[in-house]
Amino acid sequence: MVTVVNNDVPAIDFGDVKVPTFKPDNVGTVLPGNVVFYTHEFVPQSTGSVTFSSVNSILSTTGWTQVLYQDADCNGTLNGAEGSAPVGANLPTVSGTAICVINNR
Repeated sequence: MVTVVNNDVPAIDFGDVKVPTFKPDNVGTVLPGNVVFYTHEFVPQSTGSVTFSSVNSILSTTGWTQVLYQDADCNGTLNGAEGSAPVGANLPTVSGTAICVINNR
């Protein structure tokens, strides 16, 4: 048994993982029949998996829809096959490596 008290043990987390970041908060206005794309960057602080979802009760009552897509190259646009299918569940994460998504409303 090893006891570590008041020492910094680099590169090892003992159940304490830093909070991931998800940015930016986006706000916008668009006329009916038009589309807006909101880009987001999620940076996990641990290795594992993440699932993205979006909930907004106002959308269903006003006829608006939304779809989340993965922006694999994090360039803020849907290139090639990125826009062909919504973002999947249980995306693998690597600590400090960004996962970018685009919310199409």
